Amino acid sequence: MDTADLTSSQAENPEQGALETFKAPPGAGTLGTWLFTAGLTVAFAWLLFGYTVTRMKSDVPSPPMPVWFWFSTFFILVSSVTLHWSYLSARMGRVTVAKQALRLATVLGIIFLLLQVPGLVKLVQGHRGLEGVQATPYVLVLALVSLHGLHVLVGIGRLLVLNKKKYTQIADEHGGARLKQMCLFWHFLAVVWVAMFGVILWA
Repeated sequence: MDTADLTSSQAENPEQGALETFKAPPGAGTLGTWLFTAGLTVAFAWLLFGYTVTRMKSDVPSPPMPVWFWFSTFFILVSSVTLHWSYLSARMGRVTVAKQALRLATVLGIIFLLLQVPGLVKLVQGHRGLEGVQATPYVLVLALVSLHGLHVLVGIGRLLVLNKKKYTQIADEHGGARLKQMCLFWHFLAVVWVAMFGVILWA
């Protein structure tokens, strides 16, 4: 269908044309991100609380903390700061800097993921050894690792999609909103990981 036919069709059915060109306001996606992360916060909080309680009631020593987690914690924190730098640069109209910071945050996020995989596998295997003594910590760790890993993959996927956008698309109203939503989600993942790391380290 060429432009003339499309214009004619929209003139005949203005409601359909309006729906095709409708874009949700940028704030709607940000609000949805806040609500989504709020729900996930409750889920992670209950899992961490349950793990802490069961470990405190057990006299079985915790498995050793995988060394990978110390390095991955550094990379997720630096990635989070870099991503926020990208968002602030985009708001100031420094599109090139924003794009470069976004690329750096994505690379750091991928390194975080690569460091997490062997650490999480070792963590689950260590708690699996306790299954015969007390199965609850193993089940909770498995749930935490699965939920955490899924959302890290989603976050990396969203970062890669943002990197494919043109330079100007991260500085306009909708692009800036998407970058802000990514910042909120990635900061949330960083906070969740630090909380997980701390609880599993000291519980």
